[in-house]
Amino acid sequence: MFRKRSNNPPTGIADRGQMPRRCERLGLPLWGILIAGLLIRVVLAVATPAWDAPDEYAHYWYIEQIAQNGSLPEGIPVEPAYEAFQSPLYYLVAAPLVALGGRQDTPSPDKIPPSGSLLLLRFLSVLFGVLTIIISYCLFGLLPGVNTDVRLWSTALVAFLPTYVGVTSSVNNDALVVLLSACCLLVVLNKKWSASRAFAGGLLGGLALLTKINAVVLLPVILFLAFNRTAADKSSPWHGIGPVLLGWLIGATILVTRNIIIYGDWLAINPGLESGWGLTVGNILRAIRNLGWSFWLAFGRTYHTVPGPIVYLLTALPLILISLWGWSRIHRQHRRLLLLIMLAVIPSIFGSLWYTLSYSPGTMTSWGKNLFPTLPLLAVFFVVGWRAALPRISWLIPAGGTLVMIAGCLWALGRMLSISG
Repeated sequence: MFRKRSNNPPTGIADRGQMPRRCERLGLPLWGILIAGLLIRVVLAVATPAWDAPDEYAHYWYIEQIAQNGSLPEGIPVEPAYEAFQSPLYYLVAAPLVALGGRQDTPSPDKIPPSGSLLLLRFLSVLFGVLTIIISYCLFGLLPGVNTDVRLWSTALVAFLPTYVGVTSSVNNDALVVLLSACCLLVVLNKKWSASRAFAGGLLGGLALLTKINAVVLLPVILFLAFNRTAADKSSPWHGIGPVLLGWLIGATILVTRNIIIYGDWLAINPGLESGWGLTVGNILRAIRNLGWSFWLAFGRTYHTVPGPIVYLLTALPLILISLWGWSRIHRQHRRLLLLIMLAVIPSIFGSLWYTLSYSPGTMTSWGKNLFPTLPLLAVFFVVGWRAALPRISWLIPAGGTLVMIAGCLWALGRMLSISG
């Protein structure tokens, strides 16, 4: 008649045996998150002066070359061709908008408003961002035992994380790779498993790789999920792993073929750029700092829209430490969810730091957006940890973290408005 009271903190995670739920009908809180997330992205897309988002003209130039010449340009480490080595899928998808919207003026010392195809391309990123918020909400319902509160707070983190808001209101390939990554995870986590679903999940992972190379971190996650699903069904692991690999290899093969044909190199990461390991204590600490601050808030053409270090020390750092503390209390009870998150997040962190430190000392290229293919899993990690840290008032830190992120978005928007004015 009465359920036994649990001594575990109310983390929002039920017993490991609980079956995942399907994406439920959108409720009022989720509609509020979606509308607010859409509005802040649209306003930022319109308010940010042309080419004042990170690497925006280089991304636009890549798209424009495809639209004008009908072929992929060759990337070289000079302005504006330095982004043209990137995986091509986003640029192929975006190219028709350049012809539709007309050409935007090239960069100049004057701050000009976005118009024509530049504005259309920014709105395309906004669309990708809003779709990612919806897909993430559905994805959270498929994670082991995650309840409605965790789903909503995690969705709010995806919607209002300032750097991600900036990414999804400007021209870049990150907005699409995060969407495809979330779709990939949604498919492979679904409880209705089949060879066709495994293939579709692998194919989405391959398309994410064909959008940006940092999506390679999805491969160990989807292989792990496929292996566990077939093990639970007592069937051959290759019944799940084989279709996943086949789907993934389609995108990977196209990318490698492009790289070999154009660059003669199967990886072709920043071809022509001088590299050399900068493994000094100073460079390692700087890379970690850059990775941390730019995950939370870094925007502007040269990432000039960043708050002072004291702001990070008072906001981002405590949010990270509180989540880690919360997980230290519950990790034994919820190993399955933590393992799934770590399989994606740890390779993302090390891959991003490797990318930074593989170049000449002082070349800081590691930005938090390299972690965004795993953003839904990171969101759950933070929210569950926050709730476990203060179980009696489990809403307090997620609510505070959400308010901090919204404040960061508004601050970045104010900076863009002041620059454009």
